[in-house]
Amino acid sequence: MKIKKMIITYCVLAAVFFFTAPVYAEHGGFNCASGGVEGMGNRQGKDRMMDEVMEEIGITPDQKQQIEKLREENKGESKEIKTRRKAAKKAIRTELDQPGSDKAKLGKLVNESTDLYRKQTELRIKSILDIKSVLTPEQFEKMHQKLEIKKEVKKELRKQGKGKRSKFWHGKDKV
Repeated sequence: MKIKKMIITYCVLAAVFFFTAPVYAEHGGFNCASGGVEGMGNRQGKDRMMDEVMEEIGITPDQKQQIEKLREENKGESKEIKTRRKAAKKAIRTELDQPGSDKAKLGKLVNESTDLYRKQTELRIKSILDIKSVLTPEQFEKMHQKLEIKKEVKKELRKQGKGKRSKFWHGKDKV
């Protein structure tokens, strides 16, 4: 049974690489420094990937307009939450670096960070439900499948040392 699962897993991964390699090759490959497809910042790479997926699942111009409006509405709030989470994490690290770390202050900072993480998760769920309300069930299922495949490719690229975190995690980057 284990061998059967392994064979299926390898076949799926091979298919993923076979179908997605041309996408990365077309753009010059995956670039660690830019956080995505070469020549793009991380946000642009995500936007482009989502646009490609939307095109592949066959959305109508009306659906595309509705989805773009939803994404634009959520983008500002998401960016604000992300910025505040980074600041909270930095404050936690700073407090931990102090010789006499204040447990009460750390507790407050951890609560703030946790609340922001919860808000970020709620916003992500809201975004998914909003998009789900615009797409047909078939389109949503196709989108979900395509995004999962792309996620697996990114995961595999990271394992091979070609992903976003590879320099840091493999000790090749100066901190």
